[in-house]
Amino acid sequence: NKLENNPALLNLDQFCYNMVAEIKQGVGSANAIYYRSELEAGKEYLLDEKLLRQILYNLLVNACKYSYPASTISFVASQSHTEDEIVFQVKNEGPGILPEDLPHLFEAFHRGKNTGTIRGNGLGLTIVKTSLDLMGGNITIDSQVGDITTFTVALPAKSSLNLVPL
Repeated sequence: NKLENNPALLNLDQFCYNMVAEIKQGVGSANAIYYRSELEAGKEYLLDEKLLRQILYNLLVNACKYSYPASTISFVASQSHTEDEIVFQVKNEGPGILPEDLPHLFEAFHRGKNTGTIRGNGLGLTIVKTSLDLMGGNITIDSQVGDITTFTVALPAKSSLNLVPL
């Protein structure tokens, strides 16, 4: 109940690039993380940096944890065709999510039945969902067991170009 949405202008491309660099250094993953930006260079967006960090950090760390060794993690930031949403996509190659676990992914302390000995407390995706709700965003999941899992996040887009000075 202490989280609030406090948007401020943010260079989203630089933010994402820095986050990937931090995770590569901190998590020590054996996986390659490839970041691709389809955003306009230097464009700033009105977003809450703290909440966005919680969303992307948890998704990227989970992608590292639940990927097969030496596999690739893809992270893409883009703007929707209608330019009213910012879209983030995190894709990894791993055991996938069992269909019976999908409805419970955002419940606190829920862990997938096929997570085995991978460490975690089942709170990361709960934090993601709470942060998304505060920002007015949504998330979809596409997962094939034993193959690729894709998390797609969409957030309302307000850029420095959309703001009208008072």
